[in-house]
Amino acid sequence: MLTRPLILSDGDLPSLVACAAAAEMSLAETDPARRPVVLPFPSALSADQCRAVERQAKVLNLSALPPMAPVSTSADGEAEVRDLLSASYGAARAGIDTVTWPLSATRGDSIDVDRAGRIATRAMLVGRLVGLDDTRHGEPAARIETPYLDLSDTQLADLAADLAVPLETVWWWGSQTGDAARARTRWGAALAAVGWPLVAPRAT
Repeated sequence: MLTRPLILSDGDLPSLVACAAAAEMSLAETDPARRPVVLPFPSALSADQCRAVERQAKVLNLSALPPMAPVSTSADGEAEVRDLLSASYGAARAGIDTVTWPLSATRGDSIDVDRAGRIATRAMLVGRLVGLDDTRHGEPAARIETPYLDLSDTQLADLAADLAVPLETVWWWGSQTGDAARARTRWGAALAAVGWPLVAPRAT
């Protein structure tokens, strides 16, 4: 059975770093069926975020899956678990045994220990749940990785610079919303700290 990584992406900088790292590791892979796959995640993404996921996949020569149907619940934890289960079962059915969930539980240099613990526990438990159904999907070793969970903004920016990621593909690059402005301020400071100043984009 073919295996390839699935990256859960919200179109932000950590997701872009994960996609760029996966693309670099698979440079020698010529079979499209074995190239990394990107899934818009979570299901409740904005239009800007969904477009960013598509842009990143196209620029990095990765396969992009369509967005999942939004989860009908107002509870953040429940929605996260349902989305993670859906994505992981879909990956296992496609012969993918590794799901990369590039969340960071930090803001600046401060880590939210409780949030980090919840993310790590959910990733472990959902991976085990999916593995229980290996007789149906054939992936007993299904796992969910969280490689950037405890990295600071500066450390993520350093990885982005090392990989020379296409910054213009992040969801907040040309958006003029308040959330986008706050994201530019956050990541702009981190990128400047590693010697890669963010050039302000023109409005789109």
